[in-house]
Amino acid sequence: IIDCIIIGFSERIIPRDGAKKGDILAVSGKFGYTSAGLKILLEGLEIETKFDKNAISSVLEPKPKLKLGIAMKESGIPTASMDSSDGLALTLHEISLKSKVEVRLDRLPEPSGIKKFAENNGKKVKDLILYGGEEYEIVYTIPQNKFKEAQIISKELGAELEQIGTIEKGAPAVKLFEGKTYNSIEKKGWTHLS
Repeated sequence: IIDCIIIGFSERIIPRDGAKKGDILAVSGKFGYTSAGLKILLEGLEIETKFDKNAISSVLEPKPKLKLGIAMKESGIPTASMDSSDGLALTLHEISLKSKVEVRLDRLPEPSGIKKFAENNGKKVKDLILYGGEEYEIVYTIPQNKFKEAQIISKELGAELEQIGTIEKGAPAVKLFEGKTYNSIEKKGWTHLS
């Protein structure tokens, strides 16, 4: 086993427990590439589409948005934040639990081409996006009156900040709007030391 650890210090970090009712839930990119990319690599599938190429690249050459993370921290805009390396669902549950709020997903951060990939490989789009992990995107909760400012910061750094939901008052839970109602999202993803 080869392992490593990096330790750093900061005068201020964006907490996981600061999400407030009315905040916008936003992410720094699309999800599902890495879970699709691993399937392509591990099963020797042919690379046929732009989605397939992006999926492979996301696994072999991840591009964490470090500059965005630093800029957002320095702006003081986000109320809560967390990286999504353990999967989007697990990240949202962690923010929900620590902040004691309900997270409502109005839509998934879905990349172009993922529906066709899922259909061709017997997968569910929702599972690829929510439970894959290793995306290295950033999840933020941002006050509504500061969201445009946050988007400007993101755009200046060549990233996208996409609204995918809101924070509501309620017991800790993560729910996804599916048709007519919000349904609970399972708390699963990469669990360390399991």
